[in-house]
Amino acid sequence: MDLPLPPPPTSQVGPQSAQVAAAERKKREEHQRWYEKEKARLEEERERKRREQERKLGQMRTQSLNPPPFSPLATQQLKPEKPSTLQRPQETVIRELQPQQQPRTIERRDLQYITISKEELSSGDSLSPDPWKRDAREKLEKQQQRHIVDMLSREIHELQSKADRSAEESDRLRKLMLEWQFQKRLQEATQKDEDDEEEEDDDVDTMLIMQRLEAERRARQTAMPAISVLDLDEERRRQQQLEEIRKREAEDRSRQEEERRRQEEERVKRDAEEKVMVL
Repeated sequence: MDLPLPPPPTSQVGPQSAQVAAAERKKREEHQRWYEKEKARLEEERERKRREQERKLGQMRTQSLNPPPFSPLATQQLKPEKPSTLQRPQETVIRELQPQQQPRTIERRDLQYITISKEELSSGDSLSPDPWKRDAREKLEKQQQRHIVDMLSREIHELQSKADRSAEESDRLRKLMLEWQFQKRLQEATQKDEDDEEEEDDDVDTMLIMQRLEAERRARQTAMPAISVLDLDEERRRQQQLEEIRKREAEDRSRQEEERRRQEEERVKRDAEEKVMVL
């Protein structure tokens, strides 16, 4: 009696393709979560930098507009003490032995090595006293933004090059286009903040120079009523210098305005091209 033949082996193509699709979907979900986390971090960092910059600029303007008045107590402290106040050697020894009575500069120098750690230096704010660390941190953030934009551009190009995209791939392409637009606008906003910061620094420097020139002019007029020919030449030279500073400031502002207008035109043109690509 002949036995029936065994059934042919089932193909493993179906389960393997399902596993590959699940792995790809998991990879895309992890990539999307990374994008969202990085986007939230960059937004928070940008907002914090903006608040810190506003606080710093407000302090600089307050200090420049309200100089500390000359205290007569400083001159009194410079005067030698009377012999009657120097007859207390025991109190002087006790005061020197107390650490809280040491000069303020020594306290800051000693406490610096206790309160500041490596973690705090590496994760400090953008207004760190060390300009090298601040510049390195800002450069790293720019590189991360450019890396994100490049990754998005490559994936968008790969999806656009496919002739037959599935519904999931089309939805993925639409989300990537929105993310790419957001990252590009974030880059433009960061660049605009840097330009505004440089312009504000130039304004503060110009204001301080003008205040110094004005104070020197008033002091010279008060101390020397009889102005000589040399004083007139010096005054004329300072006025010319002030006019040159104002002229350079006006030229810089016009150049920055022209650059902003050009960037705005490029952004509008790019937005129009992006809308056409999405459609």
